[in-house]
Amino acid sequence: MHNLRLLKIYNFDEEEKCKLKFPQGLHCLPDALTYLYWDGDRLKSLPSYFSPENIVILQMPNSQLEELWNGVQDLGKLIEMDLSHSKHLTKIPDLAHGPNLETINLEYCISLLQLPPTLQYHCKLSSLNLRCCSKLKKLPELSRNLKELVLEGCTEIKEVPSSIGSLDKLESLNLHNCKALMNLPSSTSNMDSLKSLSLFACASIDMFPSLPRFLNRLDISGTTIKAVPSSVDELSGLVKFYLKGCKRLESLPTRIYNLKALTFLSLSGCSKLRYIPEISEPLESLRFLHLDETRVKELPSSIGNLKGLKELNLDNCCKLKALPYSINKLNNTEHFSLFGCSKLEKFPTLSTSLANSDACQHNLDLKFFNCMKLDHEARMGIMADVHIRILRMAASTLKAKNEFPFFASPLLRIWCPGNEIPDTSYSLHHPC
Repeated sequence: MHNLRLLKIYNFDEEEKCKLKFPQGLHCLPDALTYLYWDGDRLKSLPSYFSPENIVILQMPNSQLEELWNGVQDLGKLIEMDLSHSKHLTKIPDLAHGPNLETINLEYCISLLQLPPTLQYHCKLSSLNLRCCSKLKKLPELSRNLKELVLEGCTEIKEVPSSIGSLDKLESLNLHNCKALMNLPSSTSNMDSLKSLSLFACASIDMFPSLPRFLNRLDISGTTIKAVPSSVDELSGLVKFYLKGCKRLESLPTRIYNLKALTFLSLSGCSKLRYIPEISEPLESLRFLHLDETRVKELPSSIGNLKGLKELNLDNCCKLKALPYSINKLNNTEHFSLFGCSKLEKFPTLSTSLANSDACQHNLDLKFFNCMKLDHEARMGIMADVHIRILRMAASTLKAKNEFPFFASPLLRIWCPGNEIPDTSYSLHHPC
């Protein structure tokens, strides 16, 4: 066994932990090992006589390890280390002699107290996963070659090093649920390679952070920010912007519409948000707009300028009473939900929006659950629109199927309150 190079110990049933035991202890492992995978091992440390100089991949998830080994080892060939879910691990050894290390996974090492200070010297380290290392309080200086850093659930970390701005290759920074994190250093704005930043549920963050301009995904949901600065339009590459549950947010700047790459904007649960700024010119990029559970009383009269909008969610907007007439211009909208808008009384007649028959060639899901104050005129207008849409959808579907036999028919669903079947009849001369 001295020349054994590959060793994999695991339970075939993934739901069961490995039950392999060494009653007399494990005194050695082959020094020739290049790959070691041991799921759920029960050792407190690797054998003292084991030399890991040939190890390339070391994977020991769900282990009982308290430490890997004592002292400094020659790790010249090590590329990947995975000790995830090792709940008793308090520290990892000095990895200074592991110059080729690329990936470290320590997620759910809930007893981990510290990291070695030599991490900054690992020139090839590209991924560091510390998800839910809930006792870790401080980060050392990190390798400038990192591309992915996961700190989600590190609830004791109050700050990240100011030198984080020098991580000029970092593409993804996940700080989800870092509840004690106060703010990000201003140097964050220097991270031009950063594409994705999550500050979800970082409840101690109360100021909009300085951000790099090429960011394309930003999640600051659940923070306590009060405002989005007008300088947000400097994030010219932003595609997805999440502000869900920012319960102190009161307004948005008009310049948010300068984000020409933005396709998704979520303001769900921003319970103090009362006002959405006017849209001064047509915006083609925005596809999804979520305003559910806000205190918005009205939509901007220029809402029709959101030419590319496919989904508009206004669920439980309990202050909303009416919608602007320009809603008719949203010809590409497929999902329009007003569930629980209990004060909604007026809804503009939609049939004029059907002058362009293309509006009847895509799906439409229109929900008015619990909109019990909708007046008679609004309800009749909705049903008249349904009538026209069904006829035009049937006609366009029949034509398309004659040309393309496998054409998928568009879907139409309207959910409208009432206690009787609407008196709206129609006939189709051809089957769909």
